[in-house]
Amino acid sequence: MAHAPTRTTSEILEGISPALFSHLEESIIPSPHSIDLVKSPLSDYLYRQVRRTPHVAELFHENSKVSPCSTLQPAASYDDIRKVKDWFFASSYEVPEEDILTETPDFRITVDELPAPLDRLFAPFAEAGRMADLLYAVDLLVVGEDHLYRMAATKPYLFSERPLAAEDHDELARAFGMESAAGFEGTHVVLLVGCPWRQMFFHGPRGYRHTLMDVGRLLWYIEATLGANGIRTGSVQDFHDTAVDTFAQCDGLERSVMAAALVSHVSS
Repeated sequence: MAHAPTRTTSEILEGISPALFSHLEESIIPSPHSIDLVKSPLSDYLYRQVRRTPHVAELFHENSKVSPCSTLQPAASYDDIRKVKDWFFASSYEVPEEDILTETPDFRITVDELPAPLDRLFAPFAEAGRMADLLYAVDLLVVGEDHLYRMAATKPYLFSERPLAAEDHDELARAFGMESAAGFEGTHVVLLVGCPWRQMFFHGPRGYRHTLMDVGRLLWYIEATLGANGIRTGSVQDFHDTAVDTFAQCDGLERSVMAAALVSHVSS
């Protein structure tokens, strides 16, 4: 019985488009044992169909659920939560006036010293109430020209987190996908730093949900308040996390920048 002549691999592949060849051994759904060198939302979705364990995001969602059969229960006492929040607001940044060096005037600024429209926007956070409560698990940072400031909830001032140089502004801009700080021209930058463990202390994994919702409420407040006054603003949730966390002096775990608000300049 005659046999067909043996052909080499190069002869078999001769004439086949390299683009087509790259897909010859590709399946619609990748093997659950494969590892993507380049992650993408599509690869995550396809891998989800065949993996035996939930995706880490879905696993978090499952672990943060509360049910009658779960050992995870919401905090029992609202009064206890209220006391801890009041203690946190009262003790944070409680710096005796005699300890503040007069030689460093930029160490602390008042809300009224913020440029418009941030002065009016931040005023409600300076008093105890529902707006200040949103800053229990979220820190508000303002990127100034020479300093990065943090709002002190229930107090009428902001403290300097760190001094800033021109190259710091450029690094932040690149983390936002811009070439340089010129992309921020005419815009105030407000960073919303999530501190989930402050909520998780009471609610366990579900506290992360509370933190995310507080970030959302703050973004809505910024956009709705300024938009009602005809001031252009926008929010950014996608950026290079490590670079922005480094800029904001966050560890990326207990404190991490979750969103930013870009607010247009207005005349005072």
